[in-house]
Amino acid sequence: MNVAGMVMVLKMMKTIATRSGQRRLGNMEQNSGIWLQYGTETRPSGWQYGTEIMNVAGMLFPNLDKVVFLDDDIVIQRDLSPLWDIDLGGKVNGAVETCKGEDSWVMGKTFKIYFNFSHPLVAKSLDPEECAWAFGMNIFDLRAWRKTNIRETYHSWLKENLKSNLTLWKLGTLPPALIAFRGYVHPIDPSWHMLGLGYQNNTCIESVKKAAVIHYNGQAKPWLEIGYNHLRPFWSKYVNYSNDFVKNCHILE
Repeated sequence: MNVAGMVMVLKMMKTIATRSGQRRLGNMEQNSGIWLQYGTETRPSGWQYGTEIMNVAGMLFPNLDKVVFLDDDIVIQRDLSPLWDIDLGGKVNGAVETCKGEDSWVMGKTFKIYFNFSHPLVAKSLDPEECAWAFGMNIFDLRAWRKTNIRETYHSWLKENLKSNLTLWKLGTLPPALIAFRGYVHPIDPSWHMLGLGYQNNTCIESVKKAAVIHYNGQAKPWLEIGYNHLRPFWSKYVNYSNDFVKNCHILE
């Protein structure tokens, strides 16, 4: 997910939490400018974009207490305002854990899936059985975040990975964030964020219907021919096919 994509996500967020509750963002264009300026000055390589943006949110919103992060391949199916009331217990990141299921693609992921434990630094620093968590629908407590060294830890491990010729983990945006947020994650109910709609076609339809947010993470995006036909309608029913931009994208109906 690139910076422009994150700006669009922020524009779609109707409300954000502040110290006094919820209010509308007053000037979205001004906030977008902050994102774009920051992205230009500290731009990482393309495969780091998603969690790089996630790891600087505490700096970019100094007057906010909480923010919901939404990826660009999700569909919101119910009101998310109760997220603001979740007590994170002093933690920073409210996220669905992904180590409680049996399938290795989506909900059976521990650190050993992501990291190279044959490397001495990884073996010394991490637990292969530690639970991973989902990136794409997260509630962040920015006040708690600002008291941590999450950003410094994140960038420190990026440097270590570069020094090791990118051998510490599989290429992707999540592994360095898994390290940086260790000890700062509060598990939330899995019904808030259902993953894997772009990975496997045996996804339970009833579970999809009940989920607050469904996530088409994986290669089979609903707007592509390889998307799963029985999962596409949950996304396509919100698409305005008369929009000129959508027409030019030749999205499947």
